[in-house]
Amino acid sequence: MSMIEPVDFWCLFLAMAFINSFCVPTRTSDRFRTHSLTSRSITSNANQSLTMLHNSTPSASPPFHPIPLHLHTPLIQSHWLTSKLHRPVYLKLENTQPSGSFKIRGMSYLIQSAAHFDSTTHVISSSGGNAGLAVAYTCSQLNDISASIIIPKSTPEFMITRLRQLNAKVTLFGESWKEADGLARTLVNEGKEKGEKVLYASPFDDERIWKGHSSMVREIAEDLGEGVV
Repeated sequence: MSMIEPVDFWCLFLAMAFINSFCVPTRTSDRFRTHSLTSRSITSNANQSLTMLHNSTPSASPPFHPIPLHLHTPLIQSHWLTSKLHRPVYLKLENTQPSGSFKIRGMSYLIQSAAHFDSTTHVISSSGGNAGLAVAYTCSQLNDISASIIIPKSTPEFMITRLRQLNAKVTLFGESWKEADGLARTLVNEGKEKGEKVLYASPFDDERIWKGHSSMVREIAEDLGEGVV
């Protein structure tokens, strides 16, 4: 069973605020049918949230246009869940992302932002789960940016293999995530003292990550339609 960051589900709150229910299934079936409608109120709320996130970025910053490494994933209505809950229930298929989860949205934005504004060339993270995979995948798609993932010794072997397949340098340290994260932060500080362009990529705690995740809201607003309450 793969490791899950403490706020993986909290990160989905923004999207959940604009639809009645949100989850990522592992497969589809005849219970689900593609649904493509839009709600004026959802679009308005989504635009307000995206505007707030945009305004949090310093106005003096030079233009930044990240390469979209994530996919616009399908939004489908579950008729089975809708019938059980007596209200529309939609599923956002983030399991179809290149890295396997919605984490690619935030991590790709964070890393590209750091490369653009700070000339980052090395990213260090402490996630042995979806965030770590997103870091490794992002770095594998960008030129001249390497990834180092510091993870506890208890990390499943299949996850270690997947990280290495994405050309990430994997270091096993400690018995818990807290210990691994401590080493990751230490290595980042030491690198900066040497003048290296290194970034600490938190699995969840960075405004740039949240801004990247907000792209889900835009997609939901685009895929839902008028007449959906």
